[in-house]
Amino acid sequence: MNKSNKLNWYVLTGGPSSGKTTLIKELKKLGYIVFLEAARVFIDKEIAKGKILKEIRNNETEFQKKILKIKIKTEKIAPKNKIVFFDRAIPDSIAYYQTCGLNPKEVLKFYKKKFTERYFF
Repeated sequence: MNKSNKLNWYVLTGGPSSGKTTLIKELKKLGYIVFLEAARVFIDKEIAKGKILKEIRNNETEFQKKILKIKIKTEKIAPKNKIVFFDRAIPDSIAYYQTCGLNPKEVLKFYKKKFTERYFF
Protein backbone atom coordinates (compact mmCIF):
# COMPACT_ATOMS: atom_id res chain seq x y z
CA MET A 1 0.00 0.00 0.00
CA ASN A 2 1.21 3.48 -0.82
CA LYS A 3 1.49 4.97 2.69
CA SER A 4 2.41 8.49 1.55
CA ASN A 5 -0.91 8.89 -0.33
CA LYS A 6 1.02 9.96 -3.41
CA LEU A 7 0.10 8.23 -6.62
CA ASN A 8 2.73 6.11 -8.30
CA TRP A 9 1.28 6.87 -11.71
CA TYR A 10 3.48 7.68 -14.68
CA VAL A 11 2.31 9.17 -17.95
CA LEU A 12 4.28 8.54 -21.12
CA THR A 13 3.72 11.41 -23.48
CA GLY A 14 5.42 12.72 -26.58
CA GLY A 15 5.15 12.99 -30.30
CA PRO A 16 3.93 10.30 -32.68
CA SER A 17 6.24 7.32 -33.20
CA SER A 18 8.48 8.31 -30.29
CA GLY A 19 8.27 4.89 -28.62
CA LYS A 20 5.52 5.41 -26.02
CA THR A 21 3.46 2.37 -27.00
CA THR A 22 6.55 0.20 -27.44
CA LEU A 23 7.70 1.11 -23.93
CA ILE A 24 4.19 0.51 -22.51
CA LYS A 25 4.17 -2.98 -24.04
CA GLU A 26 7.57 -3.77 -22.51
CA LEU A 27 6.43 -2.51 -19.10
CA LYS A 28 3.39 -4.77 -19.35
CA LYS A 29 5.67 -7.75 -20.10
CA LEU A 30 7.55 -6.90 -16.91
CA GLY A 31 4.30 -7.16 -14.96
CA TYR A 32 3.41 -3.51 -14.50
CA ILE A 33 -0.15 -2.24 -14.77
CA VAL A 34 -0.48 -0.26 -17.99
CA PHE A 35 -3.23 1.57 -19.81
CA LEU A 36 -3.06 1.94 -23.57
CA GLU A 37 -3.66 5.22 -25.38
CA ALA A 38 -7.38 6.02 -25.10
CA ALA A 39 -7.63 7.49 -28.60
CA ARG A 40 -6.03 4.43 -30.21
CA VAL A 41 -8.30 2.03 -28.30
CA PHE A 42 -11.38 4.08 -29.26
CA ILE A 43 -10.36 4.32 -32.93
CA ASP A 44 -9.62 0.59 -33.12
CA LYS A 45 -13.05 -0.24 -31.65
CA GLU A 46 -14.80 2.07 -34.12
CA ILE A 47 -12.87 0.60 -37.07
CA ALA A 48 -13.88 -2.88 -35.87
CA LYS A 49 -17.50 -1.69 -36.17
CA GLY A 50 -16.86 -0.84 -39.83
CA LYS A 51 -16.17 2.89 -39.60
CA ILE A 52 -13.27 4.58 -41.37
CA LEU A 53 -10.85 7.00 -39.70
CA LYS A 54 -12.23 10.03 -41.55
CA GLU A 55 -15.69 9.20 -40.22
CA ILE A 56 -14.42 8.67 -36.67
CA ARG A 57 -12.55 11.98 -36.59
CA ASN A 58 -14.88 14.08 -38.74
CA ASN A 59 -15.69 16.33 -35.76
CA GLU A 60 -12.44 16.85 -33.85
CA THR A 61 -14.15 18.70 -30.99
CA GLU A 62 -16.54 15.82 -30.30
CA PHE A 63 -13.75 13.30 -30.78
CA GLN A 64 -11.60 15.01 -28.12
CA LYS A 65 -14.54 15.18 -25.70
CA LYS A 66 -15.13 11.43 -26.12
CA ILE A 67 -11.45 10.70 -25.55
CA LEU A 68 -11.40 12.83 -22.39
CA LYS A 69 -14.36 10.86 -21.01
CA ILE A 70 -12.49 7.61 -21.65
CA LYS A 71 -9.38 8.98 -19.94
CA ILE A 72 -11.41 10.06 -16.90
CA LYS A 73 -13.00 6.60 -16.64
CA THR A 74 -9.55 5.02 -16.97
CA GLU A 75 -8.10 7.10 -14.14
CA LYS A 76 -11.10 6.31 -11.95
CA ILE A 77 -10.47 2.56 -12.28
CA ALA A 78 -6.66 2.72 -12.10
CA PRO A 79 -5.35 1.36 -8.79
CA LYS A 80 -4.26 4.14 -6.46
CA ASN A 81 -1.86 1.97 -4.49
CA LYS A 82 0.14 0.44 -7.35
CA ILE A 83 2.66 1.60 -9.90
CA VAL A 84 0.70 2.39 -13.06
CA PHE A 85 1.87 3.55 -16.49
CA PHE A 86 -0.34 5.39 -18.98
CA ASP A 87 0.25 5.74 -22.72
CA ARG A 88 -0.91 9.35 -22.67
CA ALA A 89 -3.41 10.57 -20.09
CA ILE A 90 -5.64 13.45 -19.12
CA PRO A 91 -2.86 16.08 -19.13
CA ASP A 92 -2.44 15.45 -22.87
CA SER A 93 -6.05 16.53 -23.35
CA ILE A 94 -5.15 20.08 -22.29
CA ALA A 95 -3.09 20.52 -25.46
CA TYR A 96 -5.64 18.74 -27.66
CA TYR A 97 -8.46 20.88 -26.28
CA GLN A 98 -6.50 24.07 -26.96
CA THR A 99 -5.66 22.91 -30.49
CA CYS A 100 -9.39 22.37 -31.17
CA GLY A 101 -10.31 25.75 -29.75
CA LEU A 102 -11.90 24.17 -26.68
CA ASN A 103 -11.43 25.60 -23.21
CA PRO A 104 -9.28 23.19 -21.17
CA LYS A 105 -11.18 24.10 -17.97
CA GLU A 106 -13.12 20.83 -18.32
CA VAL A 107 -9.82 18.97 -18.20
CA LEU A 108 -8.42 20.97 -15.30
CA LYS A 109 -11.69 20.71 -13.36
CA PHE A 110 -11.25 16.95 -13.12
CA TYR A 111 -7.83 17.31 -11.55
CA LYS A 112 -8.84 20.01 -9.10
CA LYS A 113 -11.77 17.89 -7.95
CA LYS A 114 -9.86 14.60 -7.70
CA PHE A 115 -6.32 15.49 -6.70
CA THR A 116 -4.89 18.22 -4.52
CA GLU A 117 -1.34 17.54 -5.61
CA ARG A 118 -0.14 16.56 -9.08
CA TYR A 119 3.32 16.20 -10.49
CA PHE A 120 4.07 16.90 -14.11
CA PHE A 121 7.58 16.39 -15.45
